[in-house]
Amino acid sequence: MTEATHGGRRDGAGPFFGITKKWEVARLLNAHHYIGSQCADPSFTFVWRRAGGLFGDCGGPCATALFAPPASFAWGRDAIELIRLVRDTSQTPPLTAFMAECFRVLRSRKRYQFVVAYSDPAAGHHGGVYQAGNWLYIGRSSRKVVYIHKESGKRSSQRSFDQSSYANGDWTKSTTCRKYTYIYPLTKKARVLWSTKTLPYPKPSTTQTRWHHSGCTVETGRQSEVNES
Repeated sequence: MTEATHGGRRDGAGPFFGITKKWEVARLLNAHHYIGSQCADPSFTFVWRRAGGLFGDCGGPCATALFAPPASFAWGRDAIELIRLVRDTSQTPPLTAFMAECFRVLRSRKRYQFVVAYSDPAAGHHGGVYQAGNWLYIGRSSRKVVYIHKESGKRSSQRSFDQSSYANGDWTKSTTCRKYTYIYPLTKKARVLWSTKTLPYPKPSTTQTRWHHSGCTVETGRQSEVNES
């Protein structure tokens, strides 16, 4: 069951904003996100829907954003992480407008001070959508452990990976490249705090375009563990 949608263009053409469940946007994630839909269970799944359906505002999803508690406890309880952000490539409205709707809901919960998000240079990303939305850039993350399926290339984070699957040898274990880290303050207090720690935005020309083997340690199943640095 999804919550009632709100927003949308005044001409009724959409897209229409709403809160839903992960299953509704799984196909969109698998089609347009380089990791796909496999991730931790989100606390919030926001969606933009096309015009359609009985009331005209319940067409198929064209953009989605998933939020969950950060994997690292270092961020504290006031933080929430944007773990997926994706849209259908045929969708034209800017994602910054979609994110503004997401932040409006998060602020209304009066629990979160800021949002954290990562941009993966190994996938050719530098955080352009975050820069367009005036997020704060605070540097590079530490390396994280990921698991990669040998045949499909599907990636899974350490948080969401089923460790029993590693023993059969179908997965390889890798450490990610250090990701660009962005913060979006939801309150004035958080903006004052994080504004003192900002750095110049990274540029597209400085990103790595190679896949996960770029600067990463890879090992096959049944071998020794790689320590997370």
